[in-house]
Amino acid sequence: CKVKIKVGSKSTEIEYTTGVHQGDNMSSVLFLFVMHAFLETLQLQSQPINFTYFPENKNGNLKSQKGRLLCQNSKAKGTSFSFNSSFYIDDSFFLFQTKQQLHQAIIELDKHFARFGLIMHLGSPGTKSKSEAMFFSASLKQAKEDFINNTLPENLLLPNNKHIHFINKFKYLGSTIMPLLNEDIEIETRISKAKSLMGAAKSFFDNKDVDKRIKTQVYVSGPLNALLWGCESWNLSKNNLRKLTAFHHGAIRRILGIKWNQVREQHIKNREVRGLLSNIPNIDAFIHRRTATYIGKIVRANETTYPKKFLAAWINDSRKPGAPQLTCNNNFANAIKKIIPNNIKFSEQAPLCQWTSIAKEENIWSHYINEYFESCRNTDYEDEEPLSSSSNDL
Repeated sequence: CKVKIKVGSKSTEIEYTTGVHQGDNMSSVLFLFVMHAFLETLQLQSQPINFTYFPENKNGNLKSQKGRLLCQNSKAKGTSFSFNSSFYIDDSFFLFQTKQQLHQAIIELDKHFARFGLIMHLGSPGTKSKSEAMFFSASLKQAKEDFINNTLPENLLLPNNKHIHFINKFKYLGSTIMPLLNEDIEIETRISKAKSLMGAAKSFFDNKDVDKRIKTQVYVSGPLNALLWGCESWNLSKNNLRKLTAFHHGAIRRILGIKWNQVREQHIKNREVRGLLSNIPNIDAFIHRRTATYIGKIVRANETTYPKKFLAAWINDSRKPGAPQLTCNNNFANAIKKIIPNNIKFSEQAPLCQWTSIAKEENIWSHYINEYFESCRNTDYEDEEPLSSSSNDL
């Protein structure tokens, strides 16, 4: 391997024969080359999972764009695309439809890694595997029973006395994934992270010489940012939102030095508490702003990117009876409904033809987002009541 170094008009080549030390500037570059070669030559026997979507019209007319975020007809004929893996540096996940496909793919991946001098971390007698597997039941009811009873499939036994175990919680790129496909554990984790940051900044928030506007900015960029990390793809339930709201108001009272007995005795409402801290908006306004910003980036992205394809994609098969489970698209539709003006037509199913042309225009989309967010500073929540001390106090 030769490395070419160029300074101005002069250049030289250096032989790389002994590898690199950890922290060497060349290590990250060489690693990317290796991972790229790994992906380019990887061929798994299992068939990838097929999805369907409506690509943008070739004539560029978004007003007639097919597709919608919610209640999409799963029998509709669109353009098919496949997906079965995702890589971020050396963190990866793979999707398979059967346990047999998963077992075979692990053997293939282990051999393929070895071709490049890499090791796939598998379990051995007395050693737990860093590579983990998760099973998603076809029935949500069964998934709940398995989660409550901590019922997991048996370990996958591999050649050379290796194995991989199953789990019911998996952390990938900072977010917790569960077979239940809800955000309950993720919300608890986010609240715990935000509480720890509030505790670390206690002396700062207690300092009476610091202006409240500065405290607001620190709270938004620190604890609140940790609280809402990854919220753009959440599928929030009412209970999830209630917990986030409780933390938000508890944190504001903590910054202002308002005790719970003052709230109870003086009947201080949450909107009044928010008004005292630079008229900071409620938690849902922050979620909608971040979500709408993310949606705009997806719509303006290249047509070949997976986020763009998955925005309104579906699996071309019969839909199960009953109401569908909440997905991130419910969160998307809610955020879009909040930010676009009332004079713009917007249906509950969030058809792409009604809003993507607006999202394509970054300046207009950003203006609507900022306009909505600022309006939330003055929104009067008449139905709000002080929450219980057990859920509010930090």
